[in-house]
Amino acid sequence: MITIQGKTVGKKGDAFESWRIPMEPSLLVNGTISLGSLISAIVESELEAFFARQAKLKTLFFLSPEEIRAGAEEGRILMGGREFDTAATSLALAQAEALTAFEDGIYFVLVDGRRMNALDETVTLSDESTVMFVKLTMLAGG
Repeated sequence: MITIQGKTVGKKGDAFESWRIPMEPSLLVNGTISLGSLISAIVESELEAFFARQAKLKTLFFLSPEEIRAGAEEGRILMGGREFDTAATSLALAQAEALTAFEDGIYFVLVDGRRMNALDETVTLSDESTVMFVKLTMLAGG
């Protein structure tokens, strides 16, 4: 399993909570994969997790008084039952947008501390590998 991390340049802390995903052996050739294929696999894994979270939110449930109070303190009480059009978010579109964002320099990727420069660049992975997405902050007027 590889660890996925995120940072935003100019901001303290992580961009998101890190998580681990298994790397599908069929995607690896002698333990290697192209950066583009790696990004696509990570997007696929996260999109599946997103759809699972959306399905859970659609389940109608009842809140306890404590949950209502906690939600009110946060300024938002979620009851479930919300609809989300998962068909509008296709895997192919999500992958294409992630690859285009990399090519456009919106973010860069570090694999085990090594900066990757091109989508066709080969990445060697192990079970202890870390993939870090670093989002760049655009300057006003730049």
